[in-house]
Amino acid sequence: MELPDIVLVGHMTRDLLPEGDRPGGSVVYGAHLAARWGYRPAVFTATANAAEARRALPLETLLHIVPSDATTTFRNKGAHPRRQQVSAFAAPLVAQALPPRWREAPVFLLAPVIGEIGPNFLRDAAPTGITGVCLQGWLRATDQEGTVHPIDAATLDLLAILPLATAVFLSDEDLAGTADPEAFLHALCCSTYVLLTRGEGGVRLLTLDAPYDLPALPARPVDTTGAGDVFATAFLLSLAAHETPLDATMLAQAASARAIEGAGVSAIPTLEQAHRTLAGAA
Repeated sequence: MELPDIVLVGHMTRDLLPEGDRPGGSVVYGAHLAARWGYRPAVFTATANAAEARRALPLETLLHIVPSDATTTFRNKGAHPRRQQVSAFAAPLVAQALPPRWREAPVFLLAPVIGEIGPNFLRDAAPTGITGVCLQGWLRATDQEGTVHPIDAATLDLLAILPLATAVFLSDEDLAGTADPEAFLHALCCSTYVLLTRGEGGVRLLTLDAPYDLPALPARPVDTTGAGDVFATAFLLSLAAHETPLDATMLAQAASARAIEGAGVSAIPTLEQAHRTLAGAA
């Protein structure tokens, strides 16, 4: 099996919107960013519709699907604040089903959307490259009606996640259910890079040496869905290309600023466009 440049793990979703259904999920946005930057992405997911999954991804994407009776389905309501309901869940993802060669990919991103990946996935998969973890899918759950709500980050098993993670990504929205966000962020940055996205508030990069607060780049938002996924993928690919963590953060900011200026994946930029955006903001 061919070795991809980046492996993205998580559920592809069906997003039910007022204007119609649309494929979604962190892995979709990450795969499109990687492809537009000239990399070969691979997606490990579960869905009931393989043909629909293939159409949602760039042609060059390697795809491994865990068979499932359902596709994880979100209904989004409103914008500020956004309310979400989940009406169907695809099968969980376990490391044993991951194509063995993919563990050797230079970049590996765990991006669950709603708890479909267990905290021990990284330990069991043992990827050998730069590894990122998007915490969103572990920081929210659903009630009996399927309504999504945040949970307290203090309940996470960080010892299972952090030792193998190069970088951890989350947003201030993800911490809405956490009693002591600062204590949680401090626990995270003891062993890895932590990137907290704050929308119009910019990005906070936490390292072992120092914190960096970067202002948001100018953008004309049309659709902010997937901005964090584009950011995470861009950061990891930049880090793998030997950018410093600070430079990788700024380039990831430029990529996500461009990405929100169109609906869905339509405005995700090329690497050259991201560099031009960053240069224009300097």
